[in-house]
Amino acid sequence: MCNEPKVMVVDDNAELRSILLYGLESYGFQLTFWRETVSKPLKKTMQNEFDYIIADYRMPQMNGIELHEEFVSDHPGSSSSV
Repeated sequence: MCNEPKVMVVDDNAELRSILLYGLESYGFQLTFWRETVSKPLKKTMQNEFDYIIADYRMPQMNGIELHEEFVSDHPGSSSSV
C-alpha cells in the first residue's frame, strides 16, 4: 500500500513538467499522471483519486482556472482551492 500523496500535474511545458516531476518525487509525492492536454486529465480524475492537482494557468485548450471550475462541477463536495 502506498502512502505517498498522489499528484496530477497538467502543464503544456515539457521542461516545467520535468522540473516538477523531479522536485515532487524527491519530496515523496507520487506522480500518477501528467499531461499537456486538459481533456484527458479531466477524465482521469473521474477514475482515480488525487490528493493534489497542479495545473498551468495558460494552456491552449483550457486555462487552470477553467480546469478547476470543471473539476469542482464534476466532483461536488470535494475540497479544492486555487
